[in-house]
Amino acid sequence: MILNVRRVVCISLFMTIFTCSQVYARSGWPLVSGSNLGAANGIRVVDDTLVIASAVGGKVTVLDRWTGQTTAVFGRDAGVFGPDDLAIGSDGSIYITEFFTGTVSRLNVEGGNATPVAQIGPGANAIAISPDGRMFASKIFLGDALYEIDLNGAPPRLVAENLQGLNGFDFGPDGMIYGPQWFAGTVVQVDPEDGSVEVLFEGFNSPAAVKFGPDGALYAIDQDPGRVWRLDLASGTKTLVADVGEGADNLDFGSYWGVSIIYVTNAHNGSVQAIVPDWGLVFPLVQGGMSMAGGITTRGTDLIVADAQSLRTYDIFTGLQRSQEHAGIGGTGGLLTPQTVGNWKDKLVTTSWFSNTVQIWDPVDQSMLVTQRFTVPLNAIGFGDEVLVAELGAEVGSGCVTKWNPGTNVRTPVLCDLFVPSGLASDGHNAYVADQASGVIRQIIRDGQTLSPPRVVTTGLRAPEGITLAPGGDLLVYETGANRVVRLDIASGEIREVVLDELPANRPGIPGYPPTWLFNGIAVNDLGVVYVTTNGQNRVMATWLENH
Repeated sequence: MILNVRRVVCISLFMTIFTCSQVYARSGWPLVSGSNLGAANGIRVVDDTLVIASAVGGKVTVLDRWTGQTTAVFGRDAGVFGPDDLAIGSDGSIYITEFFTGTVSRLNVEGGNATPVAQIGPGANAIAISPDGRMFASKIFLGDALYEIDLNGAPPRLVAENLQGLNGFDFGPDGMIYGPQWFAGTVVQVDPEDGSVEVLFEGFNSPAAVKFGPDGALYAIDQDPGRVWRLDLASGTKTLVADVGEGADNLDFGSYWGVSIIYVTNAHNGSVQAIVPDWGLVFPLVQGGMSMAGGITTRGTDLIVADAQSLRTYDIFTGLQRSQEHAGIGGTGGLLTPQTVGNWKDKLVTTSWFSNTVQIWDPVDQSMLVTQRFTVPLNAIGFGDEVLVAELGAEVGSGCVTKWNPGTNVRTPVLCDLFVPSGLASDGHNAYVADQASGVIRQIIRDGQTLSPPRVVTTGLRAPEGITLAPGGDLLVYETGANRVVRLDIASGEIREVVLDELPANRPGIPGYPPTWLFNGIAVNDLGVVYVTTNGQNRVMATWLENH
């Protein structure tokens, strides 16, 4: 009798563990968690809160400025899509610039909705209100201009163009605009009436924002290398306040019992730091991490994530970060806003539809070897001596997969007339492409030869993005429209297994931009561990394959 009871208990325990392991495998576990803010851009101190804009994160977040805890979030449901900067009106309304759509909107915090008030075009960036209540906004990266915004509905007044990237600016007590020129490395004074410019300070690398502090001095953020400077207008001297790390983006001021505090956001890490200049202290208020995880790949024990504004390497077992290579915006010399990453020989290949580039990156020397322009590239992977590039093209329906030789720059079309070519997978002899819009996966290369016509592997998938070949030859597909990863039999096209389910993956793109947005990527190692990025929660999730 005792033996039978023990047997029943053991069987029950085994079944419980087995059942839990299956459920856990289907849901996966978070290996890497990114910043809750996404990227952190514009910031304003309002009473005991911090109001923070995140262009890549697509939201405005309100934080308790003492604890860093989130008290409110305004995203797509509120009509907020990609806010880069913000200003506070005299009535307490929050005005935001929508970087991707070019809209200037008024955000009603109590009502939880944003109402457009002006349109200045993509690249809308900095915004500030003058002492007499006039509003001005600039464009940068996707344009280069300064506008005055009429809140009564009249068209924006163009103040000036070609300002060398007038980024986060502020008004001085004299009614003049003081701001950084991103591309010139200077801080200037701009007349809001005629747009005339006077250079005040030089010698910055990537000046991102300036604001007047409570002491009347001008404080400037230099994003690379990540420093806060105090600028004395009377003497023309610069004094280093603090090193806060590369990616520092904007700043604002508060105080505690008469002690001044400078709050600094970071666009690359999504962090918020507090500086107490009088005490020489810098401490994190909001911890940083990935700003918006995109494509992903593995190399040995390295897990590499394209994070839009940096390229990050993690340990595949622990999730601990090993390195972070910061990306730039504009130029051709360094890493440019990587949104996917793949392997090519002993190098990495990245794509960026924002900069329209495919790049070859040496992870050992941490140097850029090749930068090549494509039209809205969505993904790229190595294929022998060449690279396969999924290129959206000028419009949906003109997409192609192209073979590109980085050494000779020879391009050979493999398959065109795709709607939204997204995921690419290859074993070096065969290659496959997923069409995110049509839900079709095709084999485009067999035994090194281009298939014409391609072989349809399966149809009816819901917004497939990242795909990869598993050990044993099955195809793993990230169905972002179904928030899951499935395992396909390549020969029959049938789903053999749901590998991951209920993923927070589906973050649709902004109208006018690629439907894949920042890309939900997938990778698998030889041990059968699957890694995916989830835009919805800005994480890397992991699980294991059964019978791999």
